[in-house]
Amino acid sequence: MEAVGELFVDVNAYDEVKKEAESLPSVEITKLDRQWVQVLSEGWASPLRGFMTETQYLQSQHFACLLDG
Repeated sequence: MEAVGELFVDVNAYDEVKKEAESLPSVEITKLDRQWVQVLSEGWASPLRGFMTETQYLQSQHFACLLDG
């Protein structure tokens, strides 16, 4: 079984990552969107490392697993 992968920024890299993030384009998100970001960041959706692609979604619906990791 794979370890749960959290997506938090290491405390030692926080300032550098925050500076980089502030230079990137941004979008407004809702409370529900923020909650989904939290789900992903805490590893609750492992092995996913982001939102599912259409292929991953269909695999999960038809096969109850991800075939391509």
